[in-house]
Amino acid sequence: MYIPSQSPKFEAQPTYRVHVKLITWKWKDFSANAYQLPDGSIAMSYRQMALKVCQNKNAAKEFVLKANLPQIPVRFKNSLSGTLVPLASVADYWKHVDFSNPKTIQAFLGWRAIKEYLAEVEQRPFCPWPNQPFLILKAVYNLNILTDKPLLRVLALAQPDGQREYRIEITSALALIGVPPQWLNKCRSKTRTKLHNQGFTGVQLTQYILESQYPTLISPRESQQLASSNTISLRDCLIIWEYFAERQSSCAIACLKALAAESFEHRIAKVATSREPKKVLQIPNPLRLTYNLENFYQSWQILQLIINHIPQNIFWKDRNSVYLGCNQNFARLAGIETPEQIVGKTDYDLPWRKEEANWFRQCDARIINNNAPEYGIVETQLQADGQRPLVNTTKIPLLDVEGNVTGLVGIY
Repeated sequence: MYIPSQSPKFEAQPTYRVHVKLITWKWKDFSANAYQLPDGSIAMSYRQMALKVCQNKNAAKEFVLKANLPQIPVRFKNSLSGTLVPLASVADYWKHVDFSNPKTIQAFLGWRAIKEYLAEVEQRPFCPWPNQPFLILKAVYNLNILTDKPLLRVLALAQPDGQREYRIEITSALALIGVPPQWLNKCRSKTRTKLHNQGFTGVQLTQYILESQYPTLISPRESQQLASSNTISLRDCLIIWEYFAERQSSCAIACLKALAAESFEHRIAKVATSREPKKVLQIPNPLRLTYNLENFYQSWQILQLIINHIPQNIFWKDRNSVYLGCNQNFARLAGIETPEQIVGKTDYDLPWRKEEANWFRQCDARIINNNAPEYGIVETQLQADGQRPLVNTTKIPLLDVEGNVTGLVGIY
């Protein structure tokens, strides 16, 4: 699951108008109407940021212009153009209102909520682009670029068409040149703009499935071993190293010199030749149920298509009440665009009220601890469109092949 930076890249391109979506932004007990940008970041119109603290939108606009705060040109669903203000700037305005009018309790609660939210976002990986469908992990190559330095971790991923794609884990790319893993989160917008101008495409949350010991076969049990990593392309890795080499980083310079002598592709091919397993022509145990990888990928797509078109709302979680997936109907009620974006979120990250989230998690714990389904759980749910209907929920524990509870599935 990804949370992007709250400093949208669109500030560097003021003439580019992006499409936005109306949502209810919520942090703990505070909520407000807002817009979500394509990269997932939150922004508000002058009217939204003013009405929430009982002010006039012209006063909000005047404050933003005088303070020279960032603005984002956007295009709404009705094709009309407009301007939004990033969440960090909204916090500055609400803090100003709070100090000038101490009776405005909403201003105090609002800027405090935004500050807490942004502080937590800074600790999460910088992933400004949507998640991709999971791929098949063929191999992991640890490349020794510099002696006595961390190894560079490269993932070899198989595309549905059989082609391979190589992705580098961002933490290993930064660790090799002695840069903290949170550097991309905390660097200035000017730095990000420079990287993008050089062709940097960004960090991507790559979801993949762990392949079995046989290169062309995968068993049903092993097919459940899903994983994810924040990765960058080979070219993006070079762009980051070139950026630090220009700033006289000795490790970055050494890495570029090493790759000038022997490229990424040559190093990967050399390691792959020594590690690539031989093709298995037959299954050692004919009673063992196996699937061809391409057929499994197609079956997964068909299953996801069926789940997305069921009229009910479906979700599933792990033992800690962390979401592992949902269908499209549930994603819409939760205020997210695609089911993939819910992976890794909890009920506190969704539009539900705090007491509702607490109740949902209590029910989850009871079902998981008792290993018993519960039917007809009547509860309220504050949804992304502002409605709060009564829902009748059924929750069933999920079991592994040994009968242990691994999570639960819910439907209403």
